[in-house]
Amino acid sequence: MKRFLALLLATIMCFSVVPASSASESTDANNPSVIVSEKQTITFNSDGEAIATLPTSTVLSSVSSISEVETWNNVTGWINVGTFTMEGNNVTPVKKIGVTGYSVAIYAEYSCSKSVKMTVQILKAYTSSVLLGGEGISSVGKTGTVLTGSAPVTRDQEVQIYFRITDANGNYDDNLPCTVTYWYYLMKDAWR
Repeated sequence: MKRFLALLLATIMCFSVVPASSASESTDANNPSVIVSEKQTITFNSDGEAIATLPTSTVLSSVSSISEVETWNNVTGWINVGTFTMEGNNVTPVKKIGVTGYSVAIYAEYSCSKSVKMTVQILKAYTSSVLLGGEGISSVGKTGTVLTGSAPVTRDQEVQIYFRITDANGNYDDNLPCTVTYWYYLMKDAWR
């Protein structure tokens, strides 16, 4: 099991650091247990454990992008977060709320190759707990929109946005690609 996990970790590191289009791998002719690519070398020790050697610049750039958390603090209207393509379901990276006395809502537009239903939920980060009011479900269609309710949040609270695609009958399909664009809106709570 230890060897399997080491090999799995090394494989994941290779694919996350080097784009597939530029990865030119070869085996060292003198030592067949060494895999060489443009940016890293993976060797296997006598116990069969994989050891990856990465250039320092590659390691540092990868680590810094992983550790960054986006802060949502713009209160001037609907703020575009981005567009992505997904199949089945997707959970965003963690988003940190940067204001006090606000609720957050999510608006999403989607486009798929066949009629689907999309669910969008605002989750407490690292959990499957939906924030109060933070859910929306679309009607059925190849294109559509989803608007969640507004979920009360606090400054420094961390959230994630969960997107789920089902077919027109509500059946989960993890091979159904859809393009999604989404926005967040921070609205001042009158009662706080």
